[in-house]
Amino acid sequence: MKYDEYTQLGEVESHYGFVYVLKQRTEKKCVYEATKGGKTYGYEVFKTKVIPVYKSDPVRYAEKYPGHEEFGKRAWFCSTYDKALKRYEKLK
Repeated sequence: MKYDEYTQLGEVESHYGFVYVLKQRTEKKCVYEATKGGKTYGYEVFKTKVIPVYKSDPVRYAEKYPGHEEFGKRAWFCSTYDKALKRYEKLK
């Protein structure tokens, strides 16, 4: 589905005590570095997903960071940046 306007994920996201820093992206895919306490734990690669935000009027749209249940489907965790880039390049 094509959206004329939507809010993209930020360059820095924070979830579950981790800080995720955007490393690379296109309109359809992203790579974020997962850090905690200054230590890199790995990289999350995923296809972007835009959802409606119903709490606003009029309804607006925003990208959604993948939830746990989406890993292995539209999101993957990679232990190194090299592996993350390889997975990223495979995504359409």
